[in-house]
Amino acid sequence: MYGSQDASAIWQGDYTKLLLSSGFIRGSANASFYHPDWDVRVLVHGDDFVCLGDTDNLQKTEQSL
Repeated sequence: MYGSQDASAIWQGDYTKLLLSSGFIRGSANASFYHPDWDVRVLVHGDDFVCLGDTDNLQKTEQSL
């Protein structure tokens, strides 16, 4: 995967598929997600994930990743 020009697009497709299958909804920004049951928001930049939510639901998010 490394060294190819489409590596970032492949990576984005991978984490998007994983988050959507875990119940997250894609936000209006391309790399933002929201889980309505857990009230967790996720923002992705490259390979950095920023998550906002309470402790229990952040642990669920971590387990799903």
